[in-house]
Amino acid sequence: MKRGTHPNSLANLKPQKPGEEGHNKNGRPKKPITKAMLKMLDQVASVQIAGKPNDKRWAELIAASILMNAYKGNGTALRELLDRVEGKVAQPITGNDGGPIEVDFTKARERLIGRLDRLAASGDEAGTSQGPDQ
Repeated sequence: MKRGTHPNSLANLKPQKPGEEGHNKNGRPKKPITKAMLKMLDQVASVQIAGKPNDKRWAELIAASILMNAYKGNGTALRELLDRVEGKVAQPITGNDGGPIEVDFTKARERLIGRLDRLAASGDEAGTSQGPDQ
């Protein structure tokens, strides 16, 4: 029997509908650390700033810290600030001398044709013969 034609194999290929019983019915699990951090970032920070009580959220304090460090000349903070505000700068992908990327599939095509020729010559319908370059 040809691989993948058994009725049970085909039954396994049917996608599961949302809410159906079975594996991973709720989708990809939530990221627990990210979830906890987002919750904490929205809370008021229970720290004193310059000896005074604080009424700012953690997110606001961190944003202010990044801004202050960027202003003082910290390159990492400046890059983070600009990436968040302006978006990351696109990095062009080009070939030699800024031209298009050239890809030559000649060798791969020749190897594939050679394997197909050997397979056809051997009469092996299942494709299990091993060639010298496999």
